[in-house]
Amino acid sequence: MDWDGYTVFSVICGIACILLSALGKDVSARSRLWTALGGAFFIGYGLYVAAQDSGTYYFSVYMFIIPFLLAGKIVYDMVNKEKTP
Repeated sequence: MDWDGYTVFSVICGIACILLSALGKDVSARSRLWTALGGAFFIGYGLYVAAQDSGTYYFSVYMFIIPFLLAGKIVYDMVNKEKTP
C-alpha cells in the first residue's frame, strides 16, 4: 500500500466524521447519517487509492472541504441544541 498525504488525510477525515456522527446524540438523525456516510466514503476512497500500485488517481478540492463542512454542521447543531431550552 502506498500511503501519501492525500490518502492519510482522507482516512483521518473519514474517521473524524464517523466519530462526530456517533458523538452527536443531540443532533438530528439525518445529519448524523449524512456525516457517517461521508466518513465511510472518505475512508473507503482513501483505502482504495492506497491499494493502487499503478495508474493515476484524482483528489478533488472537495475532498478537503466536505469533511470540514460535515464536521462543522454536526458541531453547529450540537452547540445550538444546547442553547435552546
